Amino acid sequence: VKIAEPNVWCKKSNHVYEQHTGQPMPKNHVLINIDGDPWNNNIENLCLVSRSVVMRLCWQNFKETPQILRQPVLTRAQIDQRIADLNK
Repeated sequence: VKIAEPNVWCKKSNHVYEQHTGQPMPKNHVLINIDGDPWNNNIENLCLVSRSVVMRLCWQNFKETPQILRQPVLTRAQIDQRIADLNK
């Protein structure tokens, strides 16, 4: 999405998040589409996660996870990462 002149662009999902929260994207975080559809950028479908959580989701082959299990798998990855952070 073009957000300013001259030629200032950002990902549509990031723009939707920033417009909704009024804050820029935090460093080392990304937005994932909970339902797996990269074209569905409704704020209800976007989840802000750290890059370390994304790494855990890749290990678990999150993109191939059935729709009904995506939210629990995401929550588990976030919990596992929080535990890892606390054990540092």
